[in-house]
Amino acid sequence: MEYFTYESEFRLLCCRICQTMVTQKQVKLHLRSAPHSLNIQEIRLAQEWASKHDVFEGQVEAHVNLPPRPDDAPPIAALGPPGTGGIRCEFIPERSTSSRPNCPYVGAELRRIREHLRVKHDWDMELKGGRRSAAMTDEERSNSPWRTGVCYQRLFSSGPGSELFEVARGLNLEQSRAQDDESQAALQRAIDAFQSKGKDIRSREAERIDEENDFTAPNPWLRRLGSAVHLKDFSGKKDFLRGLIAMEYEVDPDDPDKSDDAQLRFTHIAFDRLVNHAYPQIPNRTKLARIRIPYKSKPRYPQIPNRTKLARIRIPYKSKPRY
Repeated sequence: MEYFTYESEFRLLCCRICQTMVTQKQVKLHLRSAPHSLNIQEIRLAQEWASKHDVFEGQVEAHVNLPPRPDDAPPIAALGPPGTGGIRCEFIPERSTSSRPNCPYVGAELRRIREHLRVKHDWDMELKGGRRSAAMTDEERSNSPWRTGVCYQRLFSSGPGSELFEVARGLNLEQSRAQDDESQAALQRAIDAFQSKGKDIRSREAERIDEENDFTAPNPWLRRLGSAVHLKDFSGKKDFLRGLIAMEYEVDPDDPDKSDDAQLRFTHIAFDRLVNHAYPQIPNRTKLARIRIPYKSKPRYPQIPNRTKLARIRIPYKSKPRY
């Protein structure tokens, strides 16, 4: 699908652009919102595609039925690279019989984890406002019931099931990414080498021309027309074309219907293909129409002034002498 991928492990759809999970009921609202802003026809096509898969109807149903994901599980590739620098709650109640924390809460900020400990576990360091000293900071770090440097992801952007959860605990993500990048680079190099080799083979095959002799060598006029360039694509079929040209036709001028013109049809087909192949090399008619052809204009003679203009011209005259 152009917009979603189906994640069978979670029975959810993952948006390719937003990198978040979507249920069956959320397809329309998600595609109508930014950054998609699709029209109703495209949304209906996406809904028809989604209806063919086993997808949770609502977000609450998915949140209730999906089991907790182990913290040492690898990141979900469809959700993109996991966030780093998260804080995991490791609070152990006093009455707990287990020595291992079982709270799955992960916060992206220290303020969030403190609020979670105060509300959920009723734990507070009773820190006073103002600037803390170095001793208080060290005490907070040593006695704090949380763990830093956690990689985390989330299924939904908001609502039930949008809580952060830890992934890739104990895994070296940098090494895994480096190995993946190296594998992708090696695969791309192999693809480029294969394409380059194929392009070189096709180029040499196209440029291969049989050894010229008195029969096959094109004359200067054919070279000027570019026939030799177009005939390169018929490499390996020249004998077939020569046989068509050299065929003897049985033509009856009195009764054309009895004439053997089957070979002539093949010749016409071959010629039409040659013309169609050479047609893209001909300049466009529109471009030819735009070319202005210079021509010699007629000699221009001096124009005689109009009578109206002559009437406006005042001719000076000598006045009579006064006595």
